[in-house]
Amino acid sequence: MKKSIIIILIIILFGKLNQLSVLAEDNDIKVGNSAPDFSGVTIDGREMKLSEFKGRVILLDFWASWCAPCQKELPYLMQLFDDNDDKNFMIIAVNIDKKIEQAQKFLDKLKEKAHFPIIWDSKSVIPALYKIESMPTTIFIDKTGVIRYIHTGFTDSSKEILKQELEELLK
Repeated sequence: MKKSIIIILIIILFGKLNQLSVLAEDNDIKVGNSAPDFSGVTIDGREMKLSEFKGRVILLDFWASWCAPCQKELPYLMQLFDDNDDKNFMIIAVNIDKKIEQAQKFLDKLKEKAHFPIIWDSKSVIPALYKIESMPTTIFIDKTGVIRYIHTGFTDSSKEILKQELEELLK
């Protein structure tokens, strides 16, 4: 009788562990899954949430001032946004520099000011939520809040890829 109870408890335990594993997979950051909502404060002091932009295509970009590819990517993203700002599109850039002065110094060197929100996240709370492992990482989220594309790094060939993916999502 004791052996039967122990076996039943083991079976129940493994079943519960399997359920937890399935739930964890549903919360993975991968193409086809919902993008986790977050809130943050922009460099200019405005509080915002990702969910404020539901119904728009969102390019979520993670960057740092010390990241060489990021230094090339951010000016391109500014151009991409300006070329498509009338098309239900938003960019949210998340900076992870430890000191806001580092991010601001980088932004001040740019030819123009970004026309999209830049969140300063020195504790990397949002990158941890998205399981970001390298800079830059760019994530396209569709109008319904589903992750459609994920890219790490940035090269000249990335420009055309991002442009094509944006056009596809805006259809």
